[in-house]
Amino acid sequence: MITYSDQMGSRRRRAWAILIGPGDEIELFTGESIPGKAAIVGRDYEKCGKWSHSIYRIVLAEGVQFISGHMGWETGTFTEGLHDATGKRTDRWHEVANALGVSLPAVQEFLRAWLPGAADRLDQVEADLASLDETSAVGAATVSISYGAPSARAVREGFWEWPVRILDEDGTEVGRVSPEGDVSGEVKVLKRARASGHNGGYVSFLLAVPDGCRAEHGPVPGEKTQAEIEAENALTTTASEWLRQHGKNAVHVANKDYPFGRARILAYAEQQGCPIPERYSHRASDLLDFLGAARSLAEN
Repeated sequence: MITYSDQMGSRRRRAWAILIGPGDEIELFTGESIPGKAAIVGRDYEKCGKWSHSIYRIVLAEGVQFISGHMGWETGTFTEGLHDATGKRTDRWHEVANALGVSLPAVQEFLRAWLPGAADRLDQVEADLASLDETSAVGAATVSISYGAPSARAVREGFWEWPVRILDEDGTEVGRVSPEGDVSGEVKVLKRARASGHNGGYVSFLLAVPDGCRAEHGPVPGEKTQAEIEAENALTTTASEWLRQHGKNAVHVANKDYPFGRARILAYAEQQGCPIPERYSHRASDLLDFLGAARSLAEN
């Protein structure tokens, strides 16, 4: 005997339960006994507002499996929930079939009747793969890439503007994907998901790319992000105003060779009557960048 609760998950995620077998059969559990497969021998109801739910005690027939879960946490989809419930990949039709332990025709018939939107998304994945396979000279493959939880400095440098670049075996870029999922070149987005976390969380992609290619996330050589441009402009503006306000003393502080660390540099600047602006005083790297910018402006 098994026990099953149909209580809604957090974020109002709907619960689901599926009966597999005997053989290649799939059937959705709807709270009623299913002749020849499952008999409900007891049911309790717990009333607690929106969290009200039923708890079932079920006896399964021999050869019948019971799989249950909730719609996915991030995307709200059945395929994500099935992955959470089984620990198996569910990005493509054959992977969903393998996760449930049934044939591909059986799962396609079941999902098209129960969740046509989920079936349409899986169809689109296969269509995108077929399209890339036809247009690419070397055929198509799938790659996964996840990134996120950047440092504060990386965010200032444009972490969330950096694309995922698709590189061939020689390191030549053949396509790219923006953090929002916009694509160019030889790549298609099969799946995109976001997860909460530090400094903007995480992004994951499942991509169709030419065979032999890899996906990398990071700054693009020779290209500056808008965040970098804005940070450089702010640095130059602040350093220029600091030099204008403090004159020769600021030039002296900017040009001095420092054999000691951040705290003593800040103290020395205070002694000279030209304190370093606060936004550039918390990290040694920011402080050195500021003094370098001031030195360069003073020389020109």
